[in-house]
Amino acid sequence: MANPIDPENRVVKYCAEGMQREQEGRYEEALRLFMLAWDQSKDAFERTIAAHYVARHQTSPERALHWNQDILHFT
Repeated sequence: MANPIDPENRVVKYCAEGMQREQEGRYEEALRLFMLAWDQSKDAFERTIAAHYVARHQTSPERALHWNQDILHFT
């Protein structure tokens, strides 16, 4: 089965860049990229990807849960 995630998709690119920043310990930059992905997402698929990464950078379990639950409205 083919990979449904297009590496040329702008949201996927922002998230990939954000993951790289995470690995470098640059968490604020990573969150900025994940939020950019969220702001530019145009459909449920893109929003799901972006929300997953934004949720990982929340300051409380409740905020992370909010991001994960909020995406259910788009699917």
